Amino acid sequence: MKILLIQPPQTILKYKAKSCQPSLGLGYIASVLRKKHEIVILDSLAEGFDNEVPVSETTCRYGLSFEEIKARTAQIKPDVVGVTCLFSTQFRNALNVCVAVKEAGPGILTMVGGHHISAMPLQVLENRDIDFVVRLEAETIIENFMEAIEKNNDYGGIPNIGYRKNGEIILNDLEINRDYLDALPFPAWDLFPLERYFEINRAHGGTITEPPFFPVLTSRGCPSKCVFCSSHIVHGKKYRKRSVNNIIEELKLLKNNYGAKAVFFEDDNLTLDKERARDLFKRMKSARLDITWCTPNGLFVQSLDEEMLQLMKSAGCHSVSFAVESADPKTQKEIIGKKVDINKVDVLLDKAKDLELAAHLFFIVGFPGESWEQIEATLKYAKSANCENVNIFFATSLPGSELLERCKKNNLREDSSSFDLEDSLNFKHDIVENNRIEKAVHNARLVIKLKTILRNPDLFFEKVAGKLQNDPKYFVKYVKRMILGLVK
Repeated sequence: MKILLIQPPQTILKYKAKSCQPSLGLGYIASVLRKKHEIVILDSLAEGFDNEVPVSETTCRYGLSFEEIKARTAQIKPDVVGVTCLFSTQFRNALNVCVAVKEAGPGILTMVGGHHISAMPLQVLENRDIDFVVRLEAETIIENFMEAIEKNNDYGGIPNIGYRKNGEIILNDLEINRDYLDALPFPAWDLFPLERYFEINRAHGGTITEPPFFPVLTSRGCPSKCVFCSSHIVHGKKYRKRSVNNIIEELKLLKNNYGAKAVFFEDDNLTLDKERARDLFKRMKSARLDITWCTPNGLFVQSLDEEMLQLMKSAGCHSVSFAVESADPKTQKEIIGKKVDINKVDVLLDKAKDLELAAHLFFIVGFPGESWEQIEATLKYAKSANCENVNIFFATSLPGSELLERCKKNNLREDSSSFDLEDSLNFKHDIVENNRIEKAVHNARLVIKLKTILRNPDLFFEKVAGKLQNDPKYFVKYVKRMILGLVK
């Protein structure tokens, strides 16, 4: 069969930088299926990166238009189309891609996968333009699933999928993720428009780096119980890891076959197993790969120490991100379900500075039950932190998260079906007025940005020059936001 895998266009806040890198999920699926099927990748972000359309007052969408996706699908003539949907905030785009596919060819079968799909499969299948959902990780079942479609066999025995039969929505039993990661073929990067990614040079988070660059995932699953997170819906709560030998083999392949100069470790918990992490970094150093790397999704602070940072630096690391979430111990323990020692964060920031590692901090504020004083404590710390960058996010109740269930239980959300992107709380706070929280966050972001500029003006103007060269429209939006913030 001919199978078309699509990365949908993406909706972002208007002042945020666009990003574009090959999809790990599609890369793995393509590598598994290519043995028996013809695989075509359509990355609408890469091919339509310069296309922007407004979605709302605060958001815009970039990538190929749905009409362009329809035309490309009609040209390719696939039997099956798979669409990735990592986040609930992007589901509307994934659905519209499926609509476009059906308009291109009503007989084309559509399937979707990702966090939102695993969390809300019944609601997703209410949309008639979506034929199948794939829950959890797809690599172990996708071959048998495609064989059943090709041979017109019954789907009943294939775990993790959902579909409609005689007007009834059927969800097959779930098969829990297994420890099979070393057995997976490496992502099929040769099927992607690599030169386009390198030309755009806006990888994870809009980061400008030295191409060629690639995402790498060394582990899946997280044993933590953070109230805001839904990653366990797909990857489970058991920490599953690839062997160091397998990771080094992939890094060597990226270097030898594609000339990789940088990688982004996309793990949620790269250093959770400290012994494995130390072994990996030592092997990376001894292999002399000449590859720089970073950890854009954040590191597990409790697993880090000064020695670990030193080892990471020696292995080519240039940037680290610490997922702190809150500077208030009570919020950490009683609300978020996370235990991060803020004093340890200070030590790690000092060590990162000594090692010339760019350090980034992540905070989340506005959880139900979080008092104004607790919110202020986090914002105060965030504004005083001496690091490369600080990101402050609003608590967001998303499908699959305990936070959404708390919001439902306490009637803090009127609509639990819409999860469009917002730069605000998506529920009514039970203690503090939403406007007060949102204004405080926006002001804190501005203070942090101004302090960052004053602390290192040379680095700031170096980044500005890069942004102006790579994404002039974003630079204009960035300046507008700074001016608006100053006026407020």
